[in-house]
Amino acid sequence: MSRLRDRLEGFPRFFNRPSRRQMAQERGLERIDRLSFNESPLGPSPAVRDAVREESERLGDYPTFADDDLRAAIAAQIGRGLGPEHLLTGAGAYEVLELLTRSFVEPGEEVVLSLPTFEASPRIVGLEGGEVVDVPLLRPSFRLDVEGLLAAVTERTRMVWVCNPNNPSGVGVTAEEMATLFEHLPERVILLADEAYHQFVRSPDAPDTLAQVAAGRPNLLVVHSLSKAYGLAGLRLGYALGPPELLDLAARRHRAFHLSRLHLAAGIAAVGDARYVERVAEFVLGERDRLQQGLQSLGLEPLPSETNFLCVELPVAAQDATSRLTDHGVLIRPLDDLGLERHVRINVGSREANDRLLAGLKDFLTGR
Repeated sequence: MSRLRDRLEGFPRFFNRPSRRQMAQERGLERIDRLSFNESPLGPSPAVRDAVREESERLGDYPTFADDDLRAAIAAQIGRGLGPEHLLTGAGAYEVLELLTRSFVEPGEEVVLSLPTFEASPRIVGLEGGEVVDVPLLRPSFRLDVEGLLAAVTERTRMVWVCNPNNPSGVGVTAEEMATLFEHLPERVILLADEAYHQFVRSPDAPDTLAQVAAGRPNLLVVHSLSKAYGLAGLRLGYALGPPELLDLAARRHRAFHLSRLHLAAGIAAVGDARYVERVAEFVLGERDRLQQGLQSLGLEPLPSETNFLCVELPVAAQDATSRLTDHGVLIRPLDDLGLERHVRINVGSREANDRLLAGLKDFLTGR
């Protein structure tokens, strides 16, 4: 018990942060736009809203025992010869990452990853007793150090995590880089590709990991999220794709009724409206280009992004800029807690929110 207590005490409990309404009231603002959480500016499909509204009439009834229908719907949308047996679902990609780690990483085993990355990754590994081996992203490009990842693999390595495109940098992994990992990683080591932002990737040089899953690669797990392009961040829904034998083992950790009626109905409706997701992605990419140009006009140079956000280094401390922009009614994500003292991450929001961000940043940078 003492070992477990020691492990858990290293990770603080989560508590609520001030709401946007509270922050706006404190600053005498009409509203605050949150460009710090990588949420969709357009929200979910009308089909999702209708499905949730209809399902809410049945909240007194238990949902289906398992997630068979949702997995079938996702598999049908993806195609490529993949079936429900290639899928594992959870309450957000976050829980899916937890389930996979809990299933395949024993205490004392190693997970190799590259910081800075999705901030929950070290926490997930640590809570399961795994040891994080950090192979930092290359600077200043923030690209993956593929040779460094391979060199870090030992007999105790159980997983290599690759966030593609990476959060918080937005930089994608190339097909060649991923192919090198496929070729040289031992089969006993699981390659986990966190692809929460894959709907925004347009690079012709991006890896096709689903082709590898369909071809039966035995040690590849790919994680997708419905929080970003699908606009279901407030519901929490995600899934993994991979070898049926691995995901069948991980799924045994599910409790009965592990997804609610709303999860199941919203997820099926969301993946069934592929055109809406395409429209969301095109809107976000268009606004991302406009936001990038606006930042460049201010003398800033964002990192090349394959996501719905931009990462940019400022000439001032990230916390200082974040505080000043909040006074302009915009929340952005300072990255100083990830070791990037002057970098911020800016989610692509609505046109109005993006305009307010650029105007506030201009006032701050020219008036400081």
